[in-house]
Amino acid sequence: MMKAFWFRRKIKQYEQDLEGHCDDPVYLQKLAELYAQVSQRTEAITYYHKAIEAYYQDNSRLGRNNAFILELCWALLKLEPMDRVAHNSLGQEYCSLGEFEDATQLYHTFADELAKTDQYDEAILQYRNALVLSPDNIEIRQKCFSLLWRLRKKEEAIQELRKIAEIAERMGNIPKAVECYQKALKILPAGSEFHAELRRRVQLHRSDTNPLRLVVNT
Repeated sequence: MMKAFWFRRKIKQYEQDLEGHCDDPVYLQKLAELYAQVSQRTEAITYYHKAIEAYYQDNSRLGRNNAFILELCWALLKLEPMDRVAHNSLGQEYCSLGEFEDATQLYHTFADELAKTDQYDEAILQYRNALVLSPDNIEIRQKCFSLLWRLRKKEEAIQELRKIAEIAERMGNIPKAVECYQKALKILPAGSEFHAELRRRVQLHRSDTNPLRLVVNT
């Protein structure tokens, strides 16, 4: 009881002096932590967001003093695991540090969680963030395609299929490429130029994988 009283007293003091510290990310972080201590979750999240915003007001900070902003974002994610601001800030910080695999995994995992809660548009954005860093990742592209098709974004879905097929071809995975082209053929209108191109590709790959055998009579 006494501990909660002390925290609330500190919050009151911080709020009284807030006007003079509204651009100080450390001050805003401490206020957010105080609200978290008394289980005022909404207020804590609000001030974590304000702290992140204040931190980035100085554009030169990207890639500097990473320990502070990383700690800030992870504290926010502990409070709200689906917080978009925290995920995006962490992603850009990992990129600034050259930790591209960590950034890719962060975006990928966040996108998966968004998709589970039917936030498909936001999930697609996060998958695409991951694909900027890992453009040949077929798994992520496949997930992106599935959501695009679920939302009936036909043209974008077909383009994603085409990219998957091209990557699969480059990697020597011809069956996967053919599978993607065949899916695209089912989606596309029969008379389109793209449809004809895909048909040629499917036929080409079929002839490559099933060459004619010359039978010689003896």
